[in-house]
Amino acid sequence: MGRHSVISIRRPGSGPVVAADQLRSAIDDFREAQYCRRRAEECQRQWEAGRESEIDHVKELAHTGDRRFRGRNDRELTTIGTIRWAQSTQAQRLRRREERYTRRAMLDLAFARFLTHLQELSGEGVPPVTGRTEADDAR
Repeated sequence: MGRHSVISIRRPGSGPVVAADQLRSAIDDFREAQYCRRRAEECQRQWEAGRESEIDHVKELAHTGDRRFRGRNDRELTTIGTIRWAQSTQAQRLRRREERYTRRAMLDLAFARFLTHLQELSGEGVPPVTGRTEADDAR
């Protein structure tokens, strides 16, 4: 049937039928959303580190007398470094990866919220959810 089973709905007032595997699916979706968010944040940190590195490189070139950067002030060198980094293949790859992980986290979180909401409507308690562990990443 796929990752998310079909949920049948009873008569109004009796609440939806939520199977245990659907609750596990909600927990898995929540953990996956957390994992994807962490990965997106890591991509963002790498992008910023690359940007800072390129800015430092441009400033170093300017201080060593590179004619392309001669006569530029610090703000202009920062702008040039940022543009050079943003146009690089590595920066674009990191940005795409960050966007993909962010979209995936939002989708997984939406599934988890939906299934959790159905669980709450059924009158059954929702167990606490812990974050994804490194052991989960190895699978």
